[in-house]
Amino acid sequence: MKSEMSFRHDLNEDFFGVKEMCQMTGATKKDLYTYDHVGLLKPVLRLGPQCHKLYSQNELDKLCIIQKYRNAGLLLAEIQACMNCSECDRRQFLYNVLKRQRNEKIQKEHQIQHLLDLINELP
Repeated sequence: MKSEMSFRHDLNEDFFGVKEMCQMTGATKKDLYTYDHVGLLKPVLRLGPQCHKLYSQNELDKLCIIQKYRNAGLLLAEIQACMNCSECDRRQFLYNVLKRQRNEKIQKEHQIQHLLDLINELP
């Protein structure tokens, strides 16, 4: 069985396996599976009988952007839409996401207050 390193050597290009992608970006294997499943980030190659996934520098860069958006609280569908926007549209799109998040925060604060009221009503 070949390791990811020998795949890279055989192809004479810089490709990264799942483990390397995770180590370099902080993503998990589950993240990469999910991004592949929804079409957000596809490996450039699948090799061998176990279909080892390999990614190029382009996918690594894209994963870093995806992780930034995830850390900012964007939903997968929002990330996909945002990455398909032009630069000026992306700014407006992100402002709309910010507005959604602020509304969710206000709703959550109301829920917390209602919960505190319930607790205070208990004997």
